[in-house]
Amino acid sequence: MVDKTIPQLDPTITPAPTDLFGVRQSGDAEDKSQTRAQVHALVSGEHLIIAQVDEVATPTLAFGDGDSGFYEAADDNMRWVIAGANVLLVNSVSISTGTSGSFGLRHSAVASATNPTLVPNANDGNTGLGRAATDALSLIAGGIEMLRLVETGLNTTDQLIIAPAGIIGAPATPALAFGDGDTGWFELTDDELTLSIAGVEQMVSDVDGKLFINTLTGTDETSGNISTTTPGLVAIYGAGFDGNGQAGNVEIWGGYANGTTAAAIGGDLVLWGGSGGGPAAQGGNALLIGGFGDQNPGEAIVRGGRGNATANGADAIVQGGDGIGGNSGGGDVRLRGGALVGAGLKGNIIHEGEVEYESDVGLTADVSSVQGGGPITSSYNVYSTVANIGDAATLPTTYRVGHVVYIKNDGANSMDVFPASGDNLGQGVNTQEALPAGDFAVYLATSENIVWTKLQGGTA
Repeated sequence: MVDKTIPQLDPTITPAPTDLFGVRQSGDAEDKSQTRAQVHALVSGEHLIIAQVDEVATPTLAFGDGDSGFYEAADDNMRWVIAGANVLLVNSVSISTGTSGSFGLRHSAVASATNPTLVPNANDGNTGLGRAATDALSLIAGGIEMLRLVETGLNTTDQLIIAPAGIIGAPATPALAFGDGDTGWFELTDDELTLSIAGVEQMVSDVDGKLFINTLTGTDETSGNISTTTPGLVAIYGAGFDGNGQAGNVEIWGGYANGTTAAAIGGDLVLWGGSGGGPAAQGGNALLIGGFGDQNPGEAIVRGGRGNATANGADAIVQGGDGIGGNSGGGDVRLRGGALVGAGLKGNIIHEGEVEYESDVGLTADVSSVQGGGPITSSYNVYSTVANIGDAATLPTTYRVGHVVYIKNDGANSMDVFPASGDNLGQGVNTQEALPAGDFAVYLATSENIVWTKLQGGTA
């Protein structure tokens, strides 16, 4: 193809409608006079068509020195050339540079939360920036909305939303990750936020206000498992202080209730040792320990709630565990002075005020008069009704050394006190002891689950 150069033209002259033009068409022997309207009608169906030629160095529609302009590289693919180099490619789908890995502007697409119109790579049309709604910008990867920026005009409602399309992420690959990608936050299920450290689930907070720390599943509310193989440590510390003042406290409160009637009840604060599962497993202890001190160690204090001008202070209750099923007994409450380490004395147990025991009063002796009848469950027991001579009561089946049982007979007849089957209360194995009307007896367990020793007896 031979280049055609269009020289610089004289200034444009706009003819009047009545001006005449000389026009000679093919086959005409001479010019014909035509008005402006007649000339326009004559050429209105004709076009200027430039051939398709893939010439980047000399574009077919060029300007200036001929190396900048436009050409059609392939059918329906227009190239924009600057200084003999392709700059843009425009086709029916997008505007891009046309080179591998270049950006793309998908002008024919409609932006949505899953359909980007500005893409970093024109060959990867489902990854880039889209629009979920008015003033809502979407970051899309693989056709999935991964991030949304929402502007509402109020700083209290503007948002940056991770994974608005649904739940993404797992302990090994959290949705909001840091460093090497295995530590961060993700949504385990809807409304359940999870922290993962080194690919392991460490903390879960759910919509009910529960916070699980070091749970593998995040939903194991019954047993609160930390690990199936290696136990983890849940530690909550107050802020440290390097000076001579006091370090930070740690306060854990039950929920606050602010009602208008007596029905408003604050939430409990419950401290549990871990549950043990399996025939030989043991549950974890719940320990309350005062802090160590070189001069004055801290006390471990259990205190009931404070009263006011019209209400007494609440009791502080320390209770042994319940026995459930079979012949299991309830757990004891042990008060123990500090152990001896090195020279010195063991710690004492000191109580201020009265000591009260669980008691059962107004009891009726069992009329069966056999071992196992009328089982005793409390430390202090008063029998008001003994209808027949020999009506019975039976000491506990399960007990530890040091357990004390007080029995008072306020009935009209003598009653029998039996040990549990196979036990001995001083009269021989499985042998009862009579307790006359008006008398009492105090028994001390001197061998666990086997032997009782009578400490005292007589008329109270």
